[in-house]
Amino acid sequence: MISNRAIATIFAGLVVCSLAVTPVAAAHPPEPSLVIDVDETGDAQVTLTTTYDLDSEEEADAFESVQNDEEIQTEMLDQFAVDLQSVADAASERTERPMVVTGEDVTTERQEDVGVLRVTVQWTNLAAIEGDRLVVTEPFASGYETDRSLSIAAPDGF
Repeated sequence: MISNRAIATIFAGLVVCSLAVTPVAAAHPPEPSLVIDVDETGDAQVTLTTTYDLDSEEEADAFESVQNDEEIQTEMLDQFAVDLQSVADAASERTERPMVVTGEDVTTERQEDVGVLRVTVQWTNLAAIEGDRLVVTEPFASGYETDRSLSIAAPDGF
């Protein structure tokens, strides 16, 4: 069974702290992040990356629990989708654009002395299409913030 600390660590990305918009870049090892890849239809793939210091026994144990248990991974994916769906519901009301969040994938890997967990969901209708522009206002215009770096990437041509 996964510890409450591990679950709290995974979902800390939903805690309101600060917002930093940065370009998408591959860092080795990666840092905790929330990456939003918007496609040309306005749908987005949203990936929450959480890292574990494998030199810490507690964090290494938590990472191994997640890495070796598909049920825990499924629970995390489902919870992340539910949490973002509540954000999407509020954004839908403000934009009058129906938004739906569905679970997609969980991956784990080891990079050097860091365990990396990525939880990915699909967010339908996140961006509005205005001519040759994709516009993402909600949920950010209403104050949604994250405690990790945030990157929003648009497809080529937008």
